[in-house]
Formats: sequence, structure tokens, C-alpha cells
Amino acid sequence: MEDLIQKYIDDTLSKEEEQRLRLWLSNPENRQIFDKILKEDFDLHFAINERDTGEAYLRLLKRMERTPFQREKKSDSRLGWLKYVAVFIGIIGLGYLIKLNNPFETTIIPAKTESITLELEDGSIEILDETGNRQFTNAKGEVIGKQEADRLTYQSGSSNDKLAYNTLKVPFGRKFDLYLSDGTRVVLNSGSAIRYPVKFLSGDRREVTLIGEAYFDVAKNESAPFSVSTEELKVTVLGTEFNVTSYPEDTNVDVVLVEGSVALSAFDGASRAMLEPGMKGALNKTSAENSIIVSQVNTAVYTSWMTGRLIFRDMPFRNIARKLERQYNVKIVIEDEALSYEPFSGTLDHEDLEKVLSYFKDLYQMNYRIENEIIYISQPKN
Repeated sequence: MEDLIQKYIDDTLSKEEEQRLRLWLSNPENRQIFDKILKEDFDLHFAINERDTGEAYLRLLKRMERTPFQREKKSDSRLGWLKYVAVFIGIIGLGYLIKLNNPFETTIIPAKTESITLELEDGSIEILDETGNRQFTNAKGEVIGKQEADRLTYQSGSSNDKLAYNTLKVPFGRKFDLYLSDGTRVVLNSGSAIRYPVKFLSGDRREVTLIGEAYFDVAKNESAPFSVSTEELKVTVLGTEFNVTSYPEDTNVDVVLVEGSVALSAFDGASRAMLEPGMKGALNKTSAENSIIVSQVNTAVYTSWMTGRLIFRDMPFRNIARKLERQYNVKIVIEDEALSYEPFSGTLDHEDLEKVLSYFKDLYQMNYRIENEIIYISQPKN
């Protein structure tokens, strides 16, 4: 149902999906969940995107008019929303007044220009300029791949008779597309690295190693299973679409299946799981049990990063801070431990860092300061 609620927010519900949502919302507890998600989305979207708070208010009323369920006490519900909106608009209006008199200077956070790098079979390092076009050759002088802007594509016709590996590294603040020799597409997220064969050998397993996060659209080949290895977990498929998140600093390794099916196995062999579309398999790195927990999820929450959008639902602020660090290539320090664990929900849609920081400051009264290119965030002192 979370997926349907997100579609409702995005105005992409079909008639059949709207009927399903109406039926689900006939339960009062479900209506409370719906209200909470809708309000949180309003918080973040309008706090960032609407400088005209009057327009934001009118758009909220319009959204309320199309809410796909009827309450017995509609006026009471509307009154509750209006009370919330009044407080919200007061906060935002004050926030924008402060910003207009004392604007945030983004220039004090210098833009970093770390490069995307490709380590070749011989250990040499090539810098990939995202505006460039070039070819790469093997020791025999054969073209094994070519770069076209932000895409690197490997050829399937080279004559390699043994596995030779390349490693692609993408720094914070960047993303990159990789097409392997079998046609598999890999979208590499910021702060990630992948090691892979220049060419997969006929009849052999297709194996790559990942640190960080990537989305895989695997070319189907029933005679050659495709596997992604992280430090703790192995994902095996024949052909499917899925997202793997395995940053070193994260507590969990997450695998989210969009299409097809995948098999998960912990490297110690203690836990295995099969995923169906719309499921997530999570392995807690710190748990002594080393078990894979499977749950149903909204896959859009986990794959939105590919389009520059960040969606978080009831996520601890420390996790949000890590996502912001990768997205904007900055360092964030949370000075209050309690704030680190406080959950937030919302959507960031191609926003610059100034707006994001201003949102948290205006709506949640968080303080932030910048020293030596590091952003320090804290709660106001009582």
C-alpha cells in the first residue's frame, strides 16, 4: 500500500489502484497511516519548493479535496489539517523572512571535483571525464570498451581466453553507468566501487564484486548465473533487476528486488533467502545470528537515487545525513546523539544543499554551522 500512497502523491494512480486504496482506507488505522505520510510529504515538498506559502496552502486544500476516502466527521478532519497548516505556514513564513535578511552562502562549501577512476588490468589508473569520449584496449591492442560521456560500455567480441578485471570507482556527489560485456547494465551510486571481468568467458559464472550501492539490470543467460558479492552477502540471479546497498559504514546490507527473482546467501552459509519482486532482503552486519530478514517494501524508495531523488520513510537522521554526504559530497557531523536516532520522512527532488539545510532549520528548528568545510548540525539549547 505504501507504493499506492506514493503514486497518489505523484498523481499516477490508475482507476483500479485508486479503488484498492479506497478499500484499504476504510480502516480507521489505515487512514491514520495515510494522513501521516501525506502530511510528511507536504512538510518536505512545500518547505523546499514553495516560497509562496499562500500557493502552498491552496495546493494542500486541493489535495485534500481529492483525498480518496470519506470521513464521517469530515469537518473535524479538515479542521485538524487546517490547524497543522496554520502552524506550518507560520514556521515557513518566518523561516523565509530570516533567510531573506541573512541568506545562506553556499560558496562557503566549496564544490569538490573528485574524479571517477578506472583501474585497468595492469594496475594503471585512468581518469574518466564525464564529457569525454574514448576507447580502452587490452594488452593485444584490441578495443575492449569505450566511454561515451557518463557511460562505459564493454565489448563482447574481444578474444580474451582468461578473466581480466577492471575496477570502476565513483566518488561522492557522482553517478555512472556501466554496461558489462554480456549486456548487463549497472548504475553505480556515489561513493561506490565495482570490480568486474572485462569479458565474461563462455559457460562460466558471471561474477562481480561491489562496495557501496548499485542498481543491476542483468542480461538473462540461464547457462551462466550472475552473482554480486559484497563483503558479507552474495546475490545470485539468471536475469533480473535489483538494487544492492552495501556501504562499509552501514549497519545492513540491503538487496531490493524490482523484477525477476534472486537468491541471497550469507558468506558464512548460516542464512539463505529467496526474494520475489517488491521484497527486500537485509543482513545485519553486527548481528551474531547473521540472518537475512525478508520484508515487503516500496521499491521506489530504494531506487529513486538513480534519478537524483531521495525518498526516506521513518529513517533515523544519522542515516539521512549519510545519504546527504554521498549525494552532495560533503561532511556532516551531528552534535546531539538523540538527534541521530530521531526518525524523519520525506522526499528530496533534485534540491540543492542550501534548500535542504534551510528546510531542516526552518521546519524542525535544527541549528547548523559550517567550519572548515564541515557541516555541524545540532538541536537548539533549551
